[in-house]
Amino acid sequence: FSDYRIDVKNLNKLEGVIGKKLNGDFYTSGNIFVENSNISIAGNSNIFESTSTYNLKLKDSNLENINFKIEDAKIEKLLHMLNEPVYATGNLNIDGDIKNAKIETLDGLINTKISEGEIIDEVVNTVFNQKIKDTVTFDLNVDTSLVPNQAISKADINTNLLNVNVNKAVFDFNEASFTSDYLVKIPSLTDLIDFTKTKLRGAMDISGNIQSKENLLLVDGSSNLLGGALNFNLNNDNLTATLNNIGIKELTYMLYQPEIFDSKGTFKVDYNMLVKKGNLTGSLVNGHFLPNDFSTLINQLAKFDLTKEIYETVNINSDINDTILTSTVNMKSTNTQIDINNSVFDTQNNTIDATLEAKIKETKFNININGNTSN
Repeated sequence: FSDYRIDVKNLNKLEGVIGKKLNGDFYTSGNIFVENSNISIAGNSNIFESTSTYNLKLKDSNLENINFKIEDAKIEKLLHMLNEPVYATGNLNIDGDIKNAKIETLDGLINTKISEGEIIDEVVNTVFNQKIKDTVTFDLNVDTSLVPNQAISKADINTNLLNVNVNKAVFDFNEASFTSDYLVKIPSLTDLIDFTKTKLRGAMDISGNIQSKENLLLVDGSSNLLGGALNFNLNNDNLTATLNNIGIKELTYMLYQPEIFDSKGTFKVDYNMLVKKGNLTGSLVNGHFLPNDFSTLINQLAKFDLTKEIYETVNINSDINDTILTSTVNMKSTNTQIDINNSVFDTQNNTIDATLEAKIKETKFNININGNTSN
């Protein structure tokens, strides 16, 4: 039987021993009892500026069970100690009761809570190449059940931008794989402008699944959107998404664009998130122009009411280069044909530069369109 005290003034100097660079200091003290092959350890620590206690039992040098409680730890101190960028602050509490610590017979419960969390914009913007301006706050609660070879978790993440719920996330220790469901609730798309880089409005719920193993990340998701359906698949950096039977009038409203056309549309996007390039194709059915400044202008030029024409099919093809869409649009009705070739739309600055070639009955004319799309 013995008491003990370990006081490390500079964890950085232990890199050669533990094989990882750590920062800061570390203190723990407690008592140890050894009888034959049984070892019991009980102690406390100030790790991550917390008030922490722990009890361990080992038999034949194998960890059998452990109880621990970390209270009022600081996220920023945890990140600093692990030599990671300090991209968040907040309070961390972890309560663990592990009855069997062997992977093949694992048994236990762990609860993890983060409160008063806040993202540090300057660090996140530098590390993850973002342009966040507004404050992002968050709370986290994770209940984890330990079973043979697996950790199964249920999680709730609440932020001032969106909420995430996970019913069953499974980490497999043997395969080093991770699978999970998820539900993301976004009450206001307007608040996500720092991440979307495009001003949006409305609300959205997205549900799907995540799989991760070795160098493979797969994410799928779906949402009821704009009277239709959104479905997407992410394979590492490659994103494929489809929008089926959505309302075009509702879409332009969500995008803060003028409502000039009403139709049902289907779109497909292939996009690489690493290089920020891709392609968008779309088809609109049974559409018609809405009364607006554009249709009024056409009426004045051609003495023709454009809003009465029905366009059975409108074909759209766009090349995506980051926030720039270069598009071709072809549309035809009984009395009109409108073609737009290589129009340039900047989704970040909401500017457009396009030439519209129109034929109304026997009259042909071109219109150059440029400026801010809100006008």
